[in-house]
Amino acid sequence: MSEKFKILDNFLDKHNFLEIKKFIMSPRCQWRFVDFIAHKDRRDNDKDGYFVHSFTDRDPNTLKERLQESPNLPILSNLMKKIKENVPYQDILRIRSSLYPRRSSQNPDPMHLDYTFPHNVCIYYVNTNNGYTMFDNGEKNLTSCTYFIPDQNGVLGDAFENQFLQFSHLTNIPTITGSRDFHFGECQLILPVGSPVNDNLFNLYWLPYYSELYNPDTRIMTIKVNLSPSDINTFKFNDTVFIKNRTFRVNKIDYKPNDLATVEFILIP
Repeated sequence: MSEKFKILDNFLDKHNFLEIKKFIMSPRCQWRFVDFIAHKDRRDNDKDGYFVHSFTDRDPNTLKERLQESPNLPILSNLMKKIKENVPYQDILRIRSSLYPRRSSQNPDPMHLDYTFPHNVCIYYVNTNNGYTMFDNGEKNLTSCTYFIPDQNGVLGDAFENQFLQFSHLTNIPTITGSRDFHFGECQLILPVGSPVNDNLFNLYWLPYYSELYNPDTRIMTIKVNLSPSDINTFKFNDTVFIKNRTFRVNKIDYKPNDLATVEFILIP
């Protein structure tokens, strides 16, 4: 496991664990619905949502409560004491329990980031999620089972391994809406990997260019242009040029110092 992440099994003794689980899984725990899931890239467009019970939520600048503190916060006292022993934190900004509705299949969300400034996050599970937790270093952590690595080549195995690395040309496994494929073109996928995605390298970076280049309304225009050495030095061929209310892309420049340059433009429909 990376030094950036640390997993501690059986974090609490059975008595303290059951005390927290009994509250979280009972009608006494009140939930409010959040209709979006915040992503690390600041996209908030997943509208399946989830439920939260806010124990405390403080402003990072003033440390004042942004919501009403839960009267059930003392239930977490033993958990917070144990966390303090393992994570020497300065202030608590947020404590919440999260409840995701049951899904018919695994549909992992993109990476999540709580704050833009340096901070530590602790996650405590009171039940399994029938899946895994994936960290930003490519490691996945199984939450409902373990697997066995046998002894081999004089190296002792591990009977209770719950972490594994995943390397893929896809940004999500299984694929979800918004997943990207780092192959150039479309690849056939099989379950449980998911369905083929549209956002491959060709569709993202080349298809718009070819669609412009081979559009039936595309035209080529060649004109004389007064260009300076500075113009040539700063020009990039992915720049577009606006001439008489039409947008063009430059295809070729025949530059001659102290003379008009011959420039070939491609009309963008």
